Amino acid sequence: MKYMNRCNFCGHQNLVDAVFCIKCGKRIKADNKKKKVLLVDNAATSNFFLTRKLTDIGCEVKSLKSTNFVLDELSNKNYDFFIITLNISDDNNLGFLKTFKKLFPKQNTVIITPNADIENIKLLKSMRFDKIFIKPVKVDAILEKIGQDIEKEDNSSDYDIHDKDSLEELVKSNIKADDITYFIGFVLKDFSMENIKSEAYKKTMDKIFNSLKRSDKFEPVAGLGILIIPTERMNESGLVVLMNKTKRMIKKEFLMSSGFLKYPTGSLTVADIVKKIENGEFEEKTQEKPKSEVLKDKGNVDINIDKKSFERINTDDVFKNRHLVFSALKDLKDEEVSALYLDKKMKKIVSPYISLSQARIIKENKPDADIDAVKEKFGTAILDIMRMNDVLKSDNIYEKIESDISLMTLPEIQNNIIMLINEEASFKRIVGELQKDAAISGRILKLVNSAFFGFPKQIKNLEKAATILGTEEILGLSLSISFINAFDKNISFIKKLWQHNIAVMSVIKYIENKYSISTSSITPSILSSVGKIFLAQYFPEQYINAIREAQQTSKPYSAVELKHFSIPHSEIGATIADKWNLPDKIKRVALYYAYPSAFSRVNSTLHLVHAAHCIASSFGYCSIKRNIDEINYYTLTMLSKKHGIDILGIYDKEKDKMKQYIKDMMLLLI
Repeated sequence: MKYMNRCNFCGHQNLVDAVFCIKCGKRIKADNKKKKVLLVDNAATSNFFLTRKLTDIGCEVKSLKSTNFVLDELSNKNYDFFIITLNISDDNNLGFLKTFKKLFPKQNTVIITPNADIENIKLLKSMRFDKIFIKPVKVDAILEKIGQDIEKEDNSSDYDIHDKDSLEELVKSNIKADDITYFIGFVLKDFSMENIKSEAYKKTMDKIFNSLKRSDKFEPVAGLGILIIPTERMNESGLVVLMNKTKRMIKKEFLMSSGFLKYPTGSLTVADIVKKIENGEFEEKTQEKPKSEVLKDKGNVDINIDKKSFERINTDDVFKNRHLVFSALKDLKDEEVSALYLDKKMKKIVSPYISLSQARIIKENKPDADIDAVKEKFGTAILDIMRMNDVLKSDNIYEKIESDISLMTLPEIQNNIIMLINEEASFKRIVGELQKDAAISGRILKLVNSAFFGFPKQIKNLEKAATILGTEEILGLSLSISFINAFDKNISFIKKLWQHNIAVMSVIKYIENKYSISTSSITPSILSSVGKIFLAQYFPEQYINAIREAQQTSKPYSAVELKHFSIPHSEIGATIADKWNLPDKIKRVALYYAYPSAFSRVNSTLHLVHAAHCIASSFGYCSIKRNIDEINYYTLTMLSKKHGIDILGIYDKEKDKMKQYIKDMMLLLI
């Protein structure tokens, strides 16, 4: 009698046609193929017996001596099991495991570790590794665990859940010696042990956990909510960013309150911290800022203006809202803005928004305007925008961003590229990910063999092409393909906006090539107008109305959109960039590219993207053609002093060359 069908649970040999195991009674899987196992151990000989046993029971085993090629190997082949021996007290190893889990969440994995530290074991469990062994371990125990062939459902979640009674131990174990420890808390409704297992809460916890840095600790507490404990040094401004980012992942009906506590501070003891966490009593000052200020707050502007319009507004809040000030200033003539600049009380407010044409008037010191009348007009403009914007609060833009899964979910390969670049992974791994996408690979080879680079021989190897371009341009090109596919390119405004983005990128590349510099501006330029593209697709009627007003009033689109939308496109772009886990520098460009000096006067990327937007708009690659004189004055001076770039000179002398460069780039990328 021929025994061929081995039970995956108990290992018993059954008849080839058996449906159920005669020993344990469990259903036998129909797949008679050899199980493929990837085995990784720095000391390869220590797994000799495990390799032999796995081979004996019919597995196909491949061994690696280190984790260097693991991600590439798992990307290229399907393995039924991944067995890895790692010292998990090493931060690099923990970082590898978190990256691996994000890239291969469903891969059956066994971890063998020589380190029995309870905190590290908890961390592994919170990362949803369920097969963990501590050396020394019997080979049979590992085989038995593998034999169970556990496949988790997509909605499973097995985080180590604490209860309120263990809070003191949790707090004490996380307090850092000689440094401040922050506890970011989210008090959730009905967060009982039973409800934690619900699909809605499990999905929420998975989303939050996967968004954290590998060093941040994620601690659900039954009967309370979720604690996040950043283990890297972070200031309070950074905490607010992390807190608000996490809040957006929690359904409004779940969230009761949020905030943070720090230790040591004042007279608070550990017991006080524990009591405050138990009662959900977090710091009041962590209330969410206006979303346009999510990255950096330059501080309040202390100014006292006694005109009637300003008596009805909170000047501190108003002047911290950069987009509001920018919009209101665009209601004034150049002479009026120049007059405000020359007023001592107003100079600090107006200075970041001064354009080239206004700077010329200021230099002559002859603004022909009544300063008191201008102040009143400025205040009235602010109030009008605020009133109109209040009416628009019900447009539910953020709800649309949250609800559209197709927009918020980039293709897997693009997500992997972003993750690898954020993790500063090896160039070979990034290229390996690129090779999986024929569209991106083809565009890169097409670009590197174009006249822009002028290589004498055709480059056919993707790795060489990617080396020439660098990770910055790889990310920009792959993103440009991925995110435009999330929108409807048949909508005329979206097509025009996309062409504008390519024009901006082309101008940046032209300037960088001419001056032999690299400013890492390509990727931010690609994402700078994604907020406008979002509005054009999802709110087309309001977007068209905003465009018409801008055309009729000869104002930039950015100056009129607060009269049509509750949120400017800059905030939408930053929110989408945040959803896609893109770096802060890209979010900053999305937020401030229209008025860069309001954020920084020395940020090369931000100012070059702004200059490129102005040049592209003056060429007509925009719904409203702009004049180059509207460029920010400090952009010109900064780029000249720091990089020797003469924006006006290159614009005047090489305008035609830049236009042709843009056309050539369009042919390659569209």
